[in-house]
Order: sequence, then structure tokens, then C-alpha cells
Amino acid sequence: VSEMKHDVKKKKRKGLKRPGPQVEPGHFTQIKSRSDAQDWYSAIETEIKDLEKRGTFELVKIGSVPQNENILPSHFTFQAKRNGRKKARWVAGGDKQVKRLLDDFASPTLKTSSLYSLVAIGAHKRLSLRFLDIKNAYLWADLPEPVFTHLPQGFSSNKETSGKCCKLKKGLYGLKESGRLWFETLKESLKLFNLEQNKFDPCVFYNTKHDVYLGTYVDDLIILAPEDTTNKIEQMLNEKFETQRSEFDYLGVSITSSDEGFKLSHFKLSHERYAKEMLERFGMENCNPKSIPLPVNCELVPAGEGEQVDYPMKEASGCLLWLARFRPDLSYAAHQISKIASAPSAAHIAVFKHTLQYIKGTSANFMEFPFDPSSNLQLMAFSDANWANDPVTRKSCGGALIYAGPYLVSFYAKGQPNVATSSAHSEILEISRACRQIMFLKNFLCDMGFMQEPIKVYTDSACAISATAKLICSEENKHFGVRIQEIKEYRDTQFIQLLKVIGTDNAADIMTNQRGKVHFEHLLSNLRKPIVDEKLT
Repeated sequence: VSEMKHDVKKKKRKGLKRPGPQVEPGHFTQIKSRSDAQDWYSAIETEIKDLEKRGTFELVKIGSVPQNENILPSHFTFQAKRNGRKKARWVAGGDKQVKRLLDDFASPTLKTSSLYSLVAIGAHKRLSLRFLDIKNAYLWADLPEPVFTHLPQGFSSNKETSGKCCKLKKGLYGLKESGRLWFETLKESLKLFNLEQNKFDPCVFYNTKHDVYLGTYVDDLIILAPEDTTNKIEQMLNEKFETQRSEFDYLGVSITSSDEGFKLSHFKLSHERYAKEMLERFGMENCNPKSIPLPVNCELVPAGEGEQVDYPMKEASGCLLWLARFRPDLSYAAHQISKIASAPSAAHIAVFKHTLQYIKGTSANFMEFPFDPSSNLQLMAFSDANWANDPVTRKSCGGALIYAGPYLVSFYAKGQPNVATSSAHSEILEISRACRQIMFLKNFLCDMGFMQEPIKVYTDSACAISATAKLICSEENKHFGVRIQEIKEYRDTQFIQLLKVIGTDNAADIMTNQRGKVHFEHLLSNLRKPIVDEKLT
């Protein structure tokens, strides 16, 4: 660490790879000097023709624009697709938009736990999996009122453009309301196909009679249904919009299916491409693998002014937090590293690189959802807390794993918002937080016909179980009596059953501690297939 500290001071951002020449032009004026300029000019021409084809805009004289309307700036953005295709997109300057077309213009996106639950339903019912991409999705939504924009630099048309601007009739990328207007358009279309919107996640639609389950993420659709029904849905969508089949790419995470026989068939959720890009981004693609995500007994505190080094730790933390949404074994490491992202030291960089070395050795790992029609989707959860493990704030770290049948559908590692005065206090706070996520998943699944019996919640804290069973408020626990009452009510109403699990077998321990190699691998095995000693329950 001392050698690294010297090296970092000597050379800033040591080991970090920055891109060389830009793959895409950042602005229209940068195209002219490029060897592939003609490809980008063609991409602009294609974009304009698509917009004209859909009646997205019309050219009007600037003088005819009402005085109370502001004319927004606009420009082209450029992207090189992984297949080599060049893409130009006309974007409006929504940051300058004054007029509000909708009172609420926030557009929902599919929750990660909802995505896992949909895949679990598909595996449970052995449904076909298909992904569709809506081409130029925002352009299918009509604007309730016209919006005016200046012509972007590089705009070309057969029509006269001097002294004119664009009167937008359709949602254009960049406008504040475009995302919400597109979602409402898609929602109404899906309802016409006899799909019902889930009451607890607006991005999920279903038809239980025909075993159809559909999730939306902006312009991407994930469809789980019998093969013939999937074909009909795709045909109906093509009649309304313009769609194309695609591979599911959830910002670097993919879902694939395998049909190698009934027992071996499964859905696979893989993050390998994102992990490899992350290693290359931070210059660690050739590093030696590690067997655990963090050094044992690693305590990270923000560096003092004299210890701070110039390293993009916030960027690193963001990458790791995203990957941890699909890797429960990385959740605790991501939580710890995010706490010191604003003030990194050389020692922190060493710890982050240790985590990258673990990712290097496990980049091919994936979450598996085996086809198992014999199982049910009964919820079950494991909760754990590491009392006062933050050496600065003395707050605890908590985590939980929530399963629907054999499938892991939700997990997290988070710091608790308040200081807990005992281990039992921290455990009760975490059980309370886990129950809120369980409540969402129960409502989500029940809305689609997957009814739930009382949900088993496992904890390794006997004190938490006894305190919430008898509701004994004493001098030691009266300051968190409300949380105790909350959990007792969950138990009395048969929402949950709070049960004991051996501490070394509690799979949620992987979310709140960094254990040695042997114990870590045991917890990882339990995470994939939880162990519960029925004698203790």
C-alpha cells in the first residue's frame, strides 16, 4: 500500500485506462475531419427521413411562433452500435423547456426485483422468452400541445429552411415529457391486447388466462408466454408500432434461455460483458484473480486531506454498485467502497483493485433460473445485520435475501439510517426493512394470481424473535418499541413467520460481512440453495 501511495502521487490516476480517439463524434462539427464522415452524414439523413415519415415535425416560419412560446435548441447526438452501425439521433434541448405539457412527466422503469420475478415466473411455468425493441419509441407518442425547436446544425431538407424552425407534433428525444407520453401510449396499446397492468409495478402487464407476462423498460419489452401466444403478441405490436427482435441487454446484463432438455433447461442472467468492460476500464483485465471480494476485517473510512489521491473512485463505485444489482456476492463490497468514494486514499485503491481481482475470477458467473414446474413461488427471506460496523458513524450494515420458491428475486446490502444501541436493535431494524420489500413482492405476485401463505423470514437473532413475540417493552428496548410492534403485528396477522437459523448458515450474512475463503464459499453455496435446520424452526 505504501508503494502504491507513492506511485499514485507520482502519477495521477495510475492504472486507469481512458479511451483514445473518440469512437463517436461529440458534435456535428467534428464529423468533417473523420475518415468515416460519410457514414455519419448518412446516419443524419436516415434520422431526418424517419422523423419526416412519422410526421414528427413540420417547418414553420419563426415569425409565426406565438410570443409566449420559447423556441428550444436542438442538436444531433451520435452513437456507434456494437454491430458497427452508425446511429444519429435528433435531440431537443429539454433543459431549456419552460412550458409543461404534463403535470407529472416522470416515466416509470421496470424494477430489478420485478425483472427477477418475471424471469422466475417464466422458469416456473416453462414459458418462452422473447425480447422486442420498439424502433424510435418516443416518436409514436403525440404531443398534447406543439413544441417549437430550432433546426439542429447539420439539418438538410429539400424544403426551404431559411428563417424557419420546427413545430413538433410527436415526442422527440430530449423533451421532458417524451418518456411519459411514450409510456402512456404503450400502456393503452397493451390494454387493448387484453393485458392487465400490475397494480404494484406499472411496467408489468399480464394475462393469467393465457399465461402472458410482459415487462417494459423504455423501448425494450421482455415477453414470457407460450410460443404461439408470443408470436401473436409480436404480430399485434407490429401492427401498432415498428418492432424488431433483439437480445436483452439491460445496460450490460443479458438474459438467455437454454433448451437442452427439461431437466437442464433454464434462464441465465449473465453480466460477463459488463464485468470485462469494467476490468478494461480500470486497467485490470490482466490481473490475477482473488477468491473473496474484500480483504478479511477490512475497515474503510474516508481519507484525511493529506491522504487523498486523485482517482475516479466515484466512477468506480458507480460501476460496482450497478454490477452488484446482479451479483449478491458483490453487494457488501459495493456498499463499503461507496462510503469512501468521495475521499479515496491509496489504501482504498488497493481494496478496490482487490474487488476487481475477485470480479476477474468470477466474471463468467451467472444467476440461474432452472425450469421447475413442480415448485411454487412461495416467498421466503433471510435477514441479517452487522451491528455498529461503521467505525466512524457506528451505524450498522443490514442486508436481506428474498426468494420466490427456489429463485432469488430480491437482495440488498444497505447501511441503516440510525445508530442501533444493541445487536438485537440492529437485527429488528433490518427485519422491519426486509418486511417492507417482502410486502411489495407479496402484493406484486398476488396481483398476478400467485397467492402467498405466511412468509417465513429467517434471522440468526434469538433476541429479535423473542422480543417481537411477547412485545415486552423494557428500559433496554423501549426506544425502538415501534419497530417491535410493527414486526409483532406482521406475525399476529400471519403475514410472516419469524424463525431462527444458525448464524453460520444464514445466507444473508454474505450481505453484511466479509468472511474468509472457506466460510464465504459456504455462504455462497447457501445463497444458491438456502440451508434451513428445521429443528430450529
